Amino acid sequence: MQRARINMYPNIDKDDQTYYIGKLKCPITINFKDGMAFILYTDTEEPELHFCPLDVPDVSDVFKFYDSRRPNPNRARHNNLSIDLYARYEKDPEPGLEPRKFYIGRIMFDGVINCSEGVVFLAFISDPQEEQLQIAVVDPTKTYIKKFQRNEERK
Repeated sequence: MQRARINMYPNIDKDDQTYYIGKLKCPITINFKDGMAFILYTDTEEPELHFCPLDVPDVSDVFKFYDSRRPNPNRARHNNLSIDLYARYEKDPEPGLEPRKFYIGRIMFDGVINCSEGVVFLAFISDPQEEQLQIAVVDPTKTYIKKFQRNEERK
């Protein structure tokens, strides 16, 4: 099974910190009952978020290889679903290149998110040891929709 991929766009918050935003709108639901894995790549030309079921072999291996624990800072607001992200570096970079940084996270609970009206993914990685992915169902009255639309228009 392939991973779903979402383009993520950098933005600056009111504290001059970079965060990433992406949007998914399609007639699917994301089922968290058996677990979902998330991998955020920001050290690439175009940042992207990948997600897939937790039991996909290549993703399961990533968690076994890079796994470590830390406390949950629980910074979510506005009833967003929050997922702790863990910073990691490639173990085997290409010869002559520095290892690229990426973030991994996972979550499992008995619930689903309907993506037909749109879902926004917000990745906060500026504060070390408090990196977090937040998932929110689109609310057209929120300003993040306007920011996302401005980013789309720039392309």
